[in-house]
Amino acid sequence: MSCLRAMGILILSVLLVSGSVSAQIAPTPIQRSMAMPLVGQPVMLCVPEAGGQTCRIADAKGKTTDLALDATGHANWMPARYGKYHLQCGPAALGIWVLARPMLFHWWDGTAGPRYATVVMAREKLRDYCRIRGIIPVHWAVGESQARPGQGPRRFTRSEQWLESWYGNVAQKQSGGIALDELFGGDRPETLAICQAIALLRQKAGPEFCISVYFSGVEDGFAAGAQMLKDAGVIGMEENYWGDEKLYRKRWNDIRRYGLERQTVFSLAPGFKDNASHVSGPLNVADVRACFAMSRRTAPEAPGISIFNAYHRPDLDAAADQAIEDYFLKPVVSLVPVQDGENKNVAAWNIGNEDAAGFLVQWLDQAGKALSPEIPLPTLLPQGKALLAIPPDANSLRLLNPPDTVNLYPDGKCAV
Repeated sequence: MSCLRAMGILILSVLLVSGSVSAQIAPTPIQRSMAMPLVGQPVMLCVPEAGGQTCRIADAKGKTTDLALDATGHANWMPARYGKYHLQCGPAALGIWVLARPMLFHWWDGTAGPRYATVVMAREKLRDYCRIRGIIPVHWAVGESQARPGQGPRRFTRSEQWLESWYGNVAQKQSGGIALDELFGGDRPETLAICQAIALLRQKAGPEFCISVYFSGVEDGFAAGAQMLKDAGVIGMEENYWGDEKLYRKRWNDIRRYGLERQTVFSLAPGFKDNASHVSGPLNVADVRACFAMSRRTAPEAPGISIFNAYHRPDLDAAADQAIEDYFLKPVVSLVPVQDGENKNVAAWNIGNEDAAGFLVQWLDQAGKALSPEIPLPTLLPQGKALLAIPPDANSLRLLNPPDTVNLYPDGKCAV
């Protein structure tokens, strides 16, 4: 998956200087080559005012490492553990998450300066800002709308037309990739032509170029196009701007049936409201967090989230930024039914990027009465699972959380 892999292949020369950034965004005290490095992956740090000094790095367990900066304030750091780190490099300090697996946090608009972004559809003035934070800046690219009637002589019908429009713009603006807006995954001529254009773009732009695609839905007849996207290492962003849990689950099951669940994320739209069709997305902070919880319940495999923040709501942008930490970076336990012949079990699955320790479970009968005392879950490493056998009279499972972690289930209860 190139958008995930490319996070570590950014141009490090931009760490030598701080480029112009938006006046709304505070300068970063410690520049780095990756926004969120993987454990065991080398990261270039730069603190120009701390040349020749020591950078003290502390992990979440309190273990510290001293790293010597060279005369220009540069050093290579290779984190030995996932989780949240605190870096103190001379006078500069920074908190940074190290990931247990590649993740994508894709923002439509980065002018609010989200803490947790790996890819941003960056305006020209934000590109240096992105690069000194290790964020991949991508460029908006036209999708299926260019095939619709009414475009006149500018109407696209051939894959080469899309390719020319994307790659010419991107090459001129020196982006690290594209955000394609948008593609319907179905049985349409333009769908196949766009997927063919993406395959050509991958050949032309190389393996580390980030190709992200907004899906305006995935339906029947998408098998050939989906295979092209998989082969091209595309990250899909399923537009999930409104709906209840049933609709969330339907959308994700459509992604699953084409084998795209490991390279697709939901795209949430804080502030979205369509008066014509009387639907809306999350309109307040509580809504944002509820949508994150539904996304994690229905799409636990998703390697991240997309934030379509085109509605100029700083309060909701801040809520989404915090929710990324709470629902993707901290430990998060998902409860997944597992059928083994006639035996039905539940897998407790840590889908976060830190060890899940201190979680408890309790079995309940149909009336909600406890069938067992609170039972501690074993400590689960990121992506670790514990299989729980369901007692004969159990109707649901209550999950109890340690402090400073989220529970994906209303009142902690999950039907089994």
